[in-house]
Amino acid sequence: PLFIIFRTVRLIDTFPSLIIAYLLMNIPFATVVLVGFLKDIPQELSDAAVVDGCTSIEAFFKIILPLAAPGLVAVFIIAFLFCWNELLIANVLTTSEAAQTFPVYTTQFAQVERGTAWGAASAGGVISIIPLLVFVSYIQKYLSRGLTMGAVR
Repeated sequence: PLFIIFRTVRLIDTFPSLIIAYLLMNIPFATVVLVGFLKDIPQELSDAAVVDGCTSIEAFFKIILPLAAPGLVAVFIIAFLFCWNELLIANVLTTSEAAQTFPVYTTQFAQVERGTAWGAASAGGVISIIPLLVFVSYIQKYLSRGLTMGAVR
């Protein structure tokens, strides 16, 4: 259905089609995880901030959002990993090299005339992992806290 919809509105082979598709994939996951995480934050904290003179919006941004940061970071990292490594939707929605994602581009190494170019495919895999390792190692402390705080006990 996504291909037919995007073809109808002429979004095939564009980055907006991939962005919309990835948002549609990740919003349900993020909602389920963040609802469980936000339920662990006591309502009394927000109520106390309102009693102390904050508006509801100020209480959200100054009290609730900083407490929810580990969960938000965990959801962001997992959603980013889903999008970074996704192959099927990107392969269907892109035809030219201009809009291809890195996983789609690396599938070309398996389509060579003399067999699979294992060296190039392995190098592509290592290159695709390096940004993820740097990114996750930088935000690792939030990830471990975020994945355990919203868990069912």
